[in-house]
Amino acid sequence: MASIHEETTKAGNKAFRVKWRDETNRQVSRSFPTMADARSFAADVDRGAALDPRDARRTLDDFIERDYLTSHPRWSPATRELVESHVRTHIRPALGGMRLADIRPTTLGRFVGELDDKNLAPTTVSQVYSRAIAILRAAHADRLIPEVPELPKADRPRVPRRSAQEVVVLDPLDIGRLADAVPTFLAPLVWTVAGTGLRISEALGLTTEALDLSSGELIVDRQLVTPAKGGAHLTDRLKTDASTRTLPLGARASRELAEHIDRRPPIELNDPLDGTRSLIFTNRLGKPVRRQSAGDAWSNARDRLHLPADARGWHTLRHFYAFALIRSGLSVIEVQARLGHSSADETLGTYGHLWSDSGTRTVDALDALMPDERGLRAV
Repeated sequence: MASIHEETTKAGNKAFRVKWRDETNRQVSRSFPTMADARSFAADVDRGAALDPRDARRTLDDFIERDYLTSHPRWSPATRELVESHVRTHIRPALGGMRLADIRPTTLGRFVGELDDKNLAPTTVSQVYSRAIAILRAAHADRLIPEVPELPKADRPRVPRRSAQEVVVLDPLDIGRLADAVPTFLAPLVWTVAGTGLRISEALGLTTEALDLSSGELIVDRQLVTPAKGGAHLTDRLKTDASTRTLPLGARASRELAEHIDRRPPIELNDPLDGTRSLIFTNRLGKPVRRQSAGDAWSNARDRLHLPADARGWHTLRHFYAFALIRSGLSVIEVQARLGHSSADETLGTYGHLWSDSGTRTVDALDALMPDERGLRAV
């Protein structure tokens, strides 16, 4: 049981000290300026909810290094690399040296302001802030701090809603132009991504074991990880559970892949489940294509062809694939499944505007089924 003792501070002020024994039977205490605060804390002690003030003196750096980064073994390699980048580049320099107990909403407000001053993209600011809050929530869950010092909802970073202009859909002729403009060993990659909507890491991790050219299908169950430190390797941990999927291959993508495999024999790469797999896309040296290299090749080709600057990366070909699916009449759920989105909301949030003419198509279909009444009478 906790007990409360009235005392006088060195400054002559009245204070109230709560004394209790911790789990090791050592007597500890904490002082409060008011009896109400002391009683509230004593009640927390008695029901086992009080925090050890020594824990709150740990720095954010210490918690991140010793606890947070080691407590997520199921993060995908890409997620871990992104988290570590945000922590290393933004969170630790600004907040790492602070004690957990000293991080307050005003601290986070200044932190967000500093991120804005770096002219970072709104999405990046939002992601970094969300990661900082996730770390503080973990500290709260470990009972190191009494509450999570979040900003008021109105002051939190916001990601602008995606506009129709942000999804660049290339002209079909541009696909061929891109295939001619990238290095020869990447030309089949252009046709593959445009014809399947694979994420670039999924496409770079495509193996012969996942490809059935006779039936015109490929299985998406691996991706290639190319970390800044360490060698490229395959992983079966994809972006979401919905990312594992089977996709049909069009004639052009099938032909390009078959010819590519004949010209450039696949290489053996360690696989987490099968021992080794045969990787299809390799660079000039016969090594796995690193994501950064593929990105540079895309940017160079886009600039040479004077394509829109908003055609940022290989994901532009994924937009082309989604556009083709929507224009062919596939439903939101069907497009979601083909793209490997985790929810229909994600699909609609990105491509909803591409279904904007569905009202006109519905009316046309109804008119075909139910001709105008006057027309029926005239027959």
